[in-house]
Order: sequence, then structure tokens, then C-alpha cells
Amino acid sequence: RADRGTPALNGGRGATTGHPRRREHAYTTPTAVPATVRHLSEAEETAPVNIHEYQAKELLQSYGVPVPTGGVAFNPTQARQVAEELGGSRWVVKAQIHAGGRGKAGGVKVVDALDEVKKAAEAMIGTRLVTHQTGPEGSLVQRVWIEEASPIRREFYLGFVIDRGTQRITVI
Repeated sequence: RADRGTPALNGGRGATTGHPRRREHAYTTPTAVPATVRHLSEAEETAPVNIHEYQAKELLQSYGVPVPTGGVAFNPTQARQVAEELGGSRWVVKAQIHAGGRGKAGGVKVVDALDEVKKAAEAMIGTRLVTHQTGPEGSLVQRVWIEEASPIRREFYLGFVIDRGTQRITVI
């Protein structure tokens, strides 16, 4: 709580600025704010936040949320190495682009051999993946995420959207 000198958790607003994206003043005492704090530019305040799946999983994992074990690769040889380090006999190779519909567009492959991991990565990295969200120009695949395959019984899709009217996060 802000009145106790701990991080302000008032709907994502900074305690002193009242601005939803400025968190540099999250503590109420001026001595708690480091001297190197940099204010966000107007462009930074309004820029969309795009992170890849692997970055989201790393972030979730840092907060103790269980996620499938995996690793990012920037070339087919690295992809094979990641699969070797993971162990097992079945992996998922996922193109990392900022768009949905990767699976239907060929950007998600389930494979059963290390050589297949490398082949799947070869087929993805350096190509443009066209999905319903990228438009006809597609998005360049520069990296893939390799993870242990999981037996899937049911799928759920979650989205977090900011409701600007109420200034709250809505889960869809």
C-alpha cells in the first residue's frame, strides 16, 4: 500500500504521477526513487508493447507460473541443440512473430526426432509467415521457440485488454 512505503498497486497507476505507464514513482518516499530514474518520452508512453511468446513465458516463469520448459534458437543448429538439452522424444517448434494464427499458417510444428527439429527450424527461420493477422506481406521469422511437447486435453485462450474507460485490465 502506498501509505506504508511499499509499491503502489492502485490499478497500475504510479503513486505520485497518477499516470498509468509511469512506474518510476511507485514508492511514496522521494528517497526510494533512484537518482537515475528516466521519464518516458511521449512516444514511449504510447508505443505498443509487443513481446514474443518465449519472452512472455520467461516473464511468467519469473513470477512462479509453471510453463513448459523450452529455449529460443536463432538458427537450425541452435534449435537442435536446444531440443537435445531439453531431452525427451517429442518437441514443438514455434515461429516467434507478433501475430496469432501461427499454427494454421505452418509456424508451429510437432516433431518426433532431433533432425526433424532442425528441419522445421530451417523451414521457418528466414521466411515470411503469412497469417490472418500479418496481412499478405507476412512477418519475417527470425527465431523459433523449442519446447517439450505436452499432451493437450483442452485448450483455453486468454487475452488481457486495457479498458481505457475504466482504466482497468479486462480478461477475455
